[in-house]
This record gives sequence, structure tokens and C-alpha cells, in this order.
Amino acid sequence: MTSEFLLALEKLAAAEPDKICVRDGTQSLSRKQLVQKVAAVATELEVYQNKVVGLLADNSLSWLLVDLAAQHVGIILLPLPLFFTPAQIQHALQSTGAIGVIHADHLWPTSISPDFFADREHLHNIDMLFTGTHLPSDVLLPIGTAKITFTSGSTGTPKGVCLSNDNQFQVTQSLLAVLQMQNVRHLALLPLSTLLENIAGLYSALLSGGEVILLPVVETGVSGSLSGKTDKLIKTLTHYQPESLILVPELLSILVLAVEQGWHPPSSLKFVAVGGSRVAKPLIERARQLGIPVYEGYGLSECSSVVSLNTPLQDKPGTAGRVLPHINISFSSAEIVVEGNAFLGYVGSAEPAADEVYTGDYGYLDADGYLVIQGRKKQLIISSYGRNINPEWVESEVLAHPQVLQCVLFGDARPFCVALIYSTLDDIALEHWINQINQSLPQYAQLYKWLRLEQPLTSLNGLLTLNGRPVVKPFSITFRILWNPFIRSHSMGFFDTLCQETAADRLTLFQAPIFDKAMQGDITLADYIAFLTQAYHHVKHTIPLLMAVGSQLPEQYEWLREAVAEYIEEELGHQEWILNDIAACGADKELVRNSRAHNTTELMVAYAYDTVFRVNPLGFFGMVHVLEGTSIATADNAASAIQKALSLPDQAFSYLRSHGALDQEHVKFFQGLMDRIDDPSAKQQIVHSARMFYRLYGDIFRSLT
Repeated sequence: MTSEFLLALEKLAAAEPDKICVRDGTQSLSRKQLVQKVAAVATELEVYQNKVVGLLADNSLSWLLVDLAAQHVGIILLPLPLFFTPAQIQHALQSTGAIGVIHADHLWPTSISPDFFADREHLHNIDMLFTGTHLPSDVLLPIGTAKITFTSGSTGTPKGVCLSNDNQFQVTQSLLAVLQMQNVRHLALLPLSTLLENIAGLYSALLSGGEVILLPVVETGVSGSLSGKTDKLIKTLTHYQPESLILVPELLSILVLAVEQGWHPPSSLKFVAVGGSRVAKPLIERARQLGIPVYEGYGLSECSSVVSLNTPLQDKPGTAGRVLPHINISFSSAEIVVEGNAFLGYVGSAEPAADEVYTGDYGYLDADGYLVIQGRKKQLIISSYGRNINPEWVESEVLAHPQVLQCVLFGDARPFCVALIYSTLDDIALEHWINQINQSLPQYAQLYKWLRLEQPLTSLNGLLTLNGRPVVKPFSITFRILWNPFIRSHSMGFFDTLCQETAADRLTLFQAPIFDKAMQGDITLADYIAFLTQAYHHVKHTIPLLMAVGSQLPEQYEWLREAVAEYIEEELGHQEWILNDIAACGADKELVRNSRAHNTTELMVAYAYDTVFRVNPLGFFGMVHVLEGTSIATADNAASAIQKALSLPDQAFSYLRSHGALDQEHVKFFQGLMDRIDDPSAKQQIVHSARMFYRLYGDIFRSLT
């Protein structure tokens, strides 16, 4: 058993057997050596023929050898991205019925239960390990499946896309035809587990008669998305002098910025493809002026990656290029529909997919036959004025500045748009850039407010897909959380400042997995009781802490002491509400009462007492801001979702529901208190404490999963 790709590779090897075709940082292989090594690895792996096998490895010669050996022997390969969490790896293996995983020893996900896996053996021809699983291997897969790639798309719902060897080969052949580039030296920067790099990078370069450079993350500095080191990336490009690259938009921005700061891109570069999300025309043009020959394309996993591409021969910046020759496209209510070379189907279904793929993207063909992408159908923003806004349109305009690396737009059912932005510009320069962009946008699409992200969004934290698109679901939750405290009038009191200066910390708290699970109803009774247990252990300290604050406040804050007295009256007995909720869930509330708090809860409570008695009693209001803000953002919706999922009585949600509604009034009251504080040192302490409590409270929530 073999594939069209391997046959083509063998022909190249017969023509020039000694030509180097692949290298890493320490070794290289000629075409003949590559074919021989693939055959040797295939012989060792043939016992797994027609079975699903996972591959967990960094970019390397070994990754390539396993990939091609799987084609040779008929293994269904499941590439696993290194940034997958252990839970995601386990899900991928379980849903596909994988009989094992090929991996390097240091990459093994040790947090997965040992009971999940079977025996382990060493693979001698590639110096890797094969670890078996105890999974049933009778999962339904479409006939002809050779590779399974997991794609979350833009909604975050993971799907196992099944592809044949022929699917992948057709795309490779089309790319070779439209690029008309021979003997290409390609440096793989994106993970090979990304279908785009696997096919458009690895396969196309090899069959062009060229050479592929495969380097691990530690050398390239590129991990997932922006989590790598720019200096490593620059040094790698300068050292290896590649002719082609594949980038996601934020990597392109990094290279543009590096050139503007004095770096000289390799003169060897002939073709740099960029994809994953829309790229603004000014950024493309700017990159080219600086010596980066970049060309935008478009694709999706269900079409084996690339659908359309600009090339040196057929180019129109601002579009996604011309459609590849092996497929056709049509439009259904402006949605792009791709015909030909469709994927075989999804994991779990033996039924073949239709030959038409509804992409979920809006677009059109312009007068010159170039494909224009307008945005994701599911991400379409409809403002409260009824105007339709494609977020990628606005985002791409913002991202045209090379120092603006990420932008996520929101505004559905709202009168204006706001954005989360990751940038190396300072606030004044970023505000100036946003104002400049707004002048080119219609009023309904302008950015009214923006929030800076202190850390980039990455696929490592589950907030970007493999191709660099924001994952919508957690962001939609985050946006609901951020909207009320952040979007305010231009006149800012201290409360507004407190919200803005702690917004990134707030975002980090709500990235704890338990929030998404709760909102989706994907939660167990044990999870809910664990949450209530830790809530009891910190809420029982609310009254003692408030009393301590009142006793420690200096005389000039007598007005605040009166407010503390109101808080005490309001908060009395809330810990008993929690115990009653626990009893309504069928658990022993007295057992909880007498239990010891989790160490994360104990640390947060200890920090609160220390702040009040040792540092400054006003710091306690940072804790008030965090706990009440969290309640108002999540309590009511979480209670409804959990009750629906677990079929619990209303009596099990007195704490959550009372705090969701009650704390709305508390926040208004709290805002009034904060806006009366005028001492700069007191303000600084409250902001510092709030940031600390976001971290400590977040640790409690992270301990629940």
C-alpha cells in the first residue's frame, strides 16, 4: 500500500537520489535516504495498519518520517498539536478510537490517568516511543480515511475532520501548478500538526524538488502563536535563508516590526504565504515594501487546507487570491460553498460527506475573479441599530499597524463596537491609531472603546484556533463580563479607573475552565458541591473581615465605616445559605462545615486578613470589587445552566441567585464609595489588592477542575 505523494517522491529520488531534501538543526537526508527511512519506519509500524495512531511530536525529521510511513503502510494518522492540553489529547484519542500514540518521552502528558494507557515500546528507527491505549477501536470513520485533523473552527467546538491521501495530494498538486516554483527551500514555522503547514509547506516543498527545514520550537521560538521569542525567530530566518514561509497574521506583524527596527529579511525569500484570518491590504503592501514578499490565501480543514491563494503570477492585495484549479466555488446567500475535493466526513460517522462544503464564511468573487473574504457567518455582528458588521473587516484594519498584533471585535446587540487589543504601542499611540482607523470606517463600525490585553491570546490557552482565529465561545462570555464595568462615559471616576486597570486580571480569572463548563452546563454535581464548599470557607470570613476593616479605618474615613456597617448588616448569615444549598444537593452540610478549606481558599483568606491588619484596611475593598463583580457577571446565568444540567431544586441555588441579583445593587453602592476616595496611595492600594484577589480567587476556581 502506498500513496500518490509517495510515488511522486520516489520518482524524484530516482532522478536525483543524492539531493538533500530535508534537514533539521543537526542532520540532513537525501531523497534516497528519506525514501529508505520511510520504508524502514513503515515496516516497524505495519502492525498498526488500518488503525488510528496519534502523533505527538515537535517539528522534526521524526514527525515527517511517521507521517509518510503512515501513508506507506495504511495507518490512519492523528496529528496532535503540542499545545493541546492533556484533556484535549485524551478527547482526541477517545473520539477517534486511537490504539496508541507515537511520541517523544519528554512530551508525554503525565497528567492523564495511567489507567488510560497500555504498554509502551521503543521505536528503533525513529528513536520515539509508542504507548498503547485501552480504547475500543470500533469508532465509525468514513472509508478511505488516512488522516484526522481536529479543527475547532471559530466557535470552539472540536471536530475530527477525516481526509484521504488523495484529498491532500490534490491540494499539493494545485499549489505546485499555480506557484510554478521549483526546488523551493521551505522553513516550517507553524506546527506540522497544522494542516496548512503539513500540506502547503511540507508536501509542496518536497514535491517541488526542494528542501524542507524542520526545527523544534526551542530553535524557532514559535509556539502556538505569539508565545515564542522574537529574537529566536529572527536569528533562525537569518541563519537558514529560506525561500518560502507560511505565517499567521500576527507572525507577519512581528516580522514587519522587526524590519522597521533594523532587521534585514533574508534576500532569499521568494514567497511568504499568510492565512488563518483576513489581512488588511495596507499591511500586505507595507510588508512588501520592506522586502517581505507576502501573499494572502484562504482555506479550511474540510477542504484539505488551501482553497484560494495570491501568487507572484496572479496577485491582488486585499483579496484571498484565485481559487485553486482542482475546485470550484459558488455562493449561497453570500456564504462561500466549495465544490470538489471535499473531506470524507467527520469522526463518528461512516457516511460520506457531500461534495459541497459550506464554509461558514461570507465572500464574493470580484470582477477580476479574485475571492474576497468578508468574515465568518457565525461571527457576524448585528448592532442594536440593525447594522451588519463583519468583525474581520474592522479587525484587519486595526491590525494593519505592525505593532498591533491581535484584535477581537465585539458589539452584537449593542449600539457601538469595542475591542480587545494586544499591542506593543503605548496607550497614547494606540488611541491615536484607533482614531485614525475610525476616520476611515462608517460610524456604525467605529471602535467606541478598546481594552488592552496584557498577554497575547494563544492556542496554548485555548483562545486561538490552530490557524490563529479567536475562539468565539470563551470570548463571548468574557465580553459579557467586561462590558458593564468597562464601557462607560469618557469622564472617569476612580471606580472606572479601578475597572480599567484590573480588566486584564479580570479576564485571566474568567479564563478558568470551570466558568465555561458552568455556562455550558457541562458540570457534575461533585463540581458544584466543590464550588459551594470553597465558597463557604471564604464567605464565613466576610463578617469578621468587615468588622476588622471597620476597627482599623482612620477617623477621616468615618463615612466609609458607616458603609462597612451596612455591608455587615447585608452579609450576615450568607455562609448558612451556602450550607443549606449543599444540603439541598443531597450532601452533608455539617461535614462541609467541619472540613478544611482548600489551600487556594486558605491563601486568599489569609491575604485578606494580612492586608487589613498589616498593610491598609482600604485594600479590603479590592476584594469586595473582585467578589461582587464576579457574582454579578456569572451567578444568575451559571445557576440557570447548572440547574438545567443537574436537575436540582431551586433550594440548591439560594446563594448564587441571591448574589447575582443582590450584587447588582452592591456594585452601584460600591461605585459611589470608590468615587469618593481621593487619596492617591489609597487608590493605588485598592488597585493592587484587586489585582491580587483576581489572581487568588482565580486560583480557587482553577482548583475546581
